Amino acid sequence: MKKITRKGTYKRFSQTREKLSTSAKKSNKISFLSALKIGSVFAGAILGAGFAGGRELVTFFVRFGKYGVLASLFAGLLFLIFGTAIIYKAKSTRCTSYIGYLENILPKKTAYIMNAISEMFLLICFIIMLSGAGALFNECFGVSRVFGSIITALISFLVLRGGMKGIGSVCSIMTPVMIIGIIYVDLFSLTTSSVPVFGAVENSKDNFLFSALLYVSYNMLSSAPVLTESSALAQNKKTALAGGITGGILLSIIAFLSCLALHLTDSENLLCELPLLMLSGKINKFSHIFYALILYMAILTTAFSTGYPIVRKLENFSISRSLASFFLCFFSIWLSFLRFSLLVEKCYTFFGILGLMLIGAMLFNIIKTLKNNEFRSKI
Repeated sequence: MKKITRKGTYKRFSQTREKLSTSAKKSNKISFLSALKIGSVFAGAILGAGFAGGRELVTFFVRFGKYGVLASLFAGLLFLIFGTAIIYKAKSTRCTSYIGYLENILPKKTAYIMNAISEMFLLICFIIMLSGAGALFNECFGVSRVFGSIITALISFLVLRGGMKGIGSVCSIMTPVMIIGIIYVDLFSLTTSSVPVFGAVENSKDNFLFSALLYVSYNMLSSAPVLTESSALAQNKKTALAGGITGGILLSIIAFLSCLALHLTDSENLLCELPLLMLSGKINKFSHIFYALILYMAILTTAFSTGYPIVRKLENFSISRSLASFFLCFFSIWLSFLRFSLLVEKCYTFFGILGLMLIGAMLFNIIKTLKNNEFRSKI
């Protein structure tokens, strides 16, 4: 029988402690692949038909002239702050659902009201994406809006069945391609346009910062549920933070460049439903087709991110994910035939005002966390 000495016991203890220490260090490292997935889900949730097509940017930024460009930078900063705060909070508190996240930052009854508002808006956003797809197919290919909406609903059904991992994988492929395409069109327009900068609209600073706040407000209302879910893709808090920051930076760059590019187009183009698509058509035919595909990817990623929380909600009623996905897509098709630009202007502004309550609660929670010095101690 082997004699166990004090020296041998201490040696084995030291080796075990060293292994645990090494394992802890590894687990606390940033996973750049996971951070990219989270950032892609974040950016993909915002880069819908309205953003990538330019309709939202015209409504909330471009109409203010040069002040709209400043407003886009302000909105980008808010996206970075609030998006990162949601992902970090969800990871820190191990929230597995959006209602769980809301209960951490709001009183219970208020949390349930906000959750109901968010779910209503998510459904409307999903319908708007189907409507945007119909508008895109009609403007680019001259086919029926109904056909575009049905094809998009079918693709959404197939991806939503795969859950959060499936959405994360699809977004991590589509989002970088979308970003490259949008930046390409923006930079080409900025370097070749003969229209004077800010020549298409008059400069106006009336409520331009409030307009940016409304824009961020309704976007956070629609993206917060999927951001909460995406925190599960992070192995640790550092990765969650890196993912939120990545998504925020990407959105800031795209919003800024797109607003500048739209300021260099003719005022008539700003009146169409998809002004950035019209802008790409002025480059060449290939760019127009390429940007149409980019825009369609943007529609799909937003449809996935807004549809998934609704599917999760339906699953609570003992409905399978496949059946829940089918109900959502089938029901939404019938309401997607309304005019896309009308849906953007009316619904987004209304829910932007309602979403200010969520923005206020998040801001209070951020200040509270920083004041208690929890942020540094928990990383």
